[in-house]
Amino acid sequence: MASAAFSPGSFCAFAKTLRHRWDADEASIRTSMSRAYYGAFLEARDAKGLSSVGRDSHKRVLDAYGGTTPADQVISSSLRKLKSLREKADYEPQTTCSKSDAHDALTEADKVLKVLSVRPGKLPDLVPIQMPGAPATS
Repeated sequence: MASAAFSPGSFCAFAKTLRHRWDADEASIRTSMSRAYYGAFLEARDAKGLSSVGRDSHKRVLDAYGGTTPADQVISSSLRKLKSLREKADYEPQTTCSKSDAHDALTEADKVLKVLSVRPGKLPDLVPIQMPGAPATS
């Protein structure tokens, strides 16, 4: 059975599924922030028909939305905020990432997807995870 092409916006949908874990571990917060950025970034990249391979690839995509249209301004602003949050999540382990940071990332990603009219595909059913300190399930 052939599967449909992966929608990068599904990263954003997955990031939202981690909300129930934000109180349990900071890794879920950081993963939400990172995936929200990449989902929105890849959708924005694809909408402009760009490549994100090579040096300064993220800058090229951000610069492509430097136009004066309201849509480009929303995407540019949101991607820049998302990039900053993603860098904090991915490269600053000594800095605490908060639920508020993750919420902000999801909000900004939603703005990008809305402007681009992207509807992420359905996520597969996720395997339940065992939370630290929780009784084992069978």
